[in-house]
Formats: sequence, C-alpha cells, structure tokens
Amino acid sequence: MKTVSFHALRHTFATAMALYTPTAVLQKILGHSSWTTTMKYVHIAKSESIGYTKYLKSVYKEHRDVEKLMQKTLLKVV
Repeated sequence: MKTVSFHALRHTFATAMALYTPTAVLQKILGHSSWTTTMKYVHIAKSESIGYTKYLKSVYKEHRDVEKLMQKTLLKVV
C-alpha cells in the first residue's frame, strides 16, 4: 500500500474544493494569507490537461446528478 502524506491529502482537498468554491472562501478555509497561494489551487483545478482534475469533476457531476434524482424521488413520495 502506498503511503500518502498529510500535505498530499491537503493539496488534493484544496484542488477539489477549488472546482466549485469561490476563491475568497477557499482562501479562508485553507488559511492562506496570500491570494497567490490560493490561486495556485484554482489554476490547477481549472486546467483540463490534468487527469485527476477531470476525474474529480466527474465525481462531483455524478454526486450532483444523484442528489437531484433523490430530491425528485422524495418529492414524488411526499
């Protein structure tokens, strides 16, 4: 099994959050004092050439689609 560092997990979390979180909010969550530090994550998240960014977007899309489906289903039940 491959060992993953805390920094690698934090980086992945920040990149995933940068996909759908306003930059100012992301900066506050991550505790960055510098805007340029936060923008590194935003730049990575916006890059379509990075494989895991595409994967993260597909996961979020699937999650949103499932959530919408559940809401429609619940409305029919109620």
